[in-house]
Amino acid sequence: MQNSKVISFLKEISKPFKVHLAVFTVAAILQAVEVVLQPFIVKLLIDQVNDIASRKSPIVSIAKPIVCYLSVASVMAISSGIHEWVHSRFIANFKKNIGARLMAYLLHKPYAFYQGQFSGALANKVNDCIGTIPRLIRTFYDDFFSDALALLISIYTLWQVSPCFAIALIIWVTMYLLACIKLAPKVRLTTNKVVSESSKGMGHINDIITNIVNVKLFAKEVNEHKFVKSNFERWADAYGKHAKILVGLYIAQLSTFVLLQGVCLFWLCQGLAKGRITAGDFALIFMINISINRCLFGLSRTIADFNENIGTLTHNLQIIEQPNEPNTILDKLPSKPLHIPAGRIVFDHMYFNYKGTAPLFENICVAIEPGQKVGLVGASGSGKSTFINLILRFYEPTKGRILIDNQDIKEVSLSSLRNQIALIPQDPYLFHRTLKENIQYGRPDANSEAVVQAAKQAYAHEFIVKLPQQYNTLVGERGTKLSGGQRQRIAIARGLLKDAPIIILDEATSQLDSITENYIQGSLWDIIQNKTTVVIAHRLATLLHMDRILVFDKGRIAEDGTHDALLAKNGIYKSLWDKQVGGFLPSMPHCSY
Repeated sequence: MQNSKVISFLKEISKPFKVHLAVFTVAAILQAVEVVLQPFIVKLLIDQVNDIASRKSPIVSIAKPIVCYLSVASVMAISSGIHEWVHSRFIANFKKNIGARLMAYLLHKPYAFYQGQFSGALANKVNDCIGTIPRLIRTFYDDFFSDALALLISIYTLWQVSPCFAIALIIWVTMYLLACIKLAPKVRLTTNKVVSESSKGMGHINDIITNIVNVKLFAKEVNEHKFVKSNFERWADAYGKHAKILVGLYIAQLSTFVLLQGVCLFWLCQGLAKGRITAGDFALIFMINISINRCLFGLSRTIADFNENIGTLTHNLQIIEQPNEPNTILDKLPSKPLHIPAGRIVFDHMYFNYKGTAPLFENICVAIEPGQKVGLVGASGSGKSTFINLILRFYEPTKGRILIDNQDIKEVSLSSLRNQIALIPQDPYLFHRTLKENIQYGRPDANSEAVVQAAKQAYAHEFIVKLPQQYNTLVGERGTKLSGGQRQRIAIARGLLKDAPIIILDEATSQLDSITENYIQGSLWDIIQNKTTVVIAHRLATLLHMDRILVFDKGRIAEDGTHDALLAKNGIYKSLWDKQVGGFLPSMPHCSY
């Protein structure tokens, strides 16, 4: 994302705050005027004191500059108070809008986008933007605009007193600004490098914390410490190069300012000796020079901070607001809602391949009838998970169609599709919210009685009521306060409460003990009687009572039939069954879906 696009983004997000920005503009103008006005009043005061001392003016004549000085101080105090009050009101609402805007972008990103990102890095980028954008706005008005305006007013004032001083100041400022412009690309480059390394480092830290169990299990604390340390060493190296440029600029500015002050003091002494300037003029020029130096030092820091903040914002917005790839899955405009009166799923001459890989599915034609219970089996990587992800439209066919009740799912809205499919995954993730909120997630309007009923059907109610806060218990990030089996039962309750016409079970009971699994399977069997159900299972005994079983082999549906029919074929399914009965599963009665 180029800087011009960042500026456009800032303008757009600032539109609702025109009144606030107008106040900031007025405050910046007053602040700039004060830089020259205060020294000018001091000049009048000194000249008046000299006149009184030489008895050219009466003592009361000093009252006018004193009143002016106090009036300016009062106006600035009131202005500062109003400015801070408006800013305090502005900052909260502005940050709220930024956060909402950025999350709107992220929430509408496709699933594939998140597969290539650190979750912690994304959260860090949003947080950086929320902090950086208000700083940029305040820096622009309070520092950049104010100091630049003060510089112009000062040059004009000095020109009125003595053009020589104004010319000297113009030469110095021009040299400094040319140096800033010349170094700007390097500053931007080093800033981007610093931000990039910082983001990577924070992403790796989040990744390590998320996988802390593996770190402990494999005793890799030392290795991970070295890994993080190397990340921050790269950040420190990048920051050192960035700081080197800024320090060089600072030293050059300081050295040239000392030279400018020396020249100005020499001219001032000459002018005072020859009577061309008054003592007040001496004080005015000297004070303006000091003020301008302070402004330019501030401006140099402002430019550095501005570049750094723009660099941070550019880097973060490149990720958050990057354009979607050509094949990104989005709602077709206009899209229509999906209606599922029956629940028939059809793969119509469907082809699919992952980006840059050979085709996984070729000319798949299969129909799952309304209310049918269909099991999916096959070796890992044979295409089972991709099959259900295509139904959910996390991926789209390269060619062909997927229909639900004769409606092409590419033509319907994503929300209406996914709202009518309940997926119970093998490895469920829970929000760091209460158990009740997690169960309600697919149906937020469900009352407490419905939540408890779903929990009972998933055999989760028993352990929930034993917790101190029961259904109001916070589950920890990704549900880490619960065991794997407890998380799975909450996910099952969440799926059941959704009451969708199509249910997908992806190894939904794999983390449960045998007794609990039998209970839940019996409960599930009653619930899914009138629903179209797709079940992925590696334990084949759980599929005994499926209406059909689809056997996947290297991206093709190699076999299709009931359990008994597939055994009779003496093919892939029979081979898998014999292996499991012979070693993986005990030969004992097993309750099935």
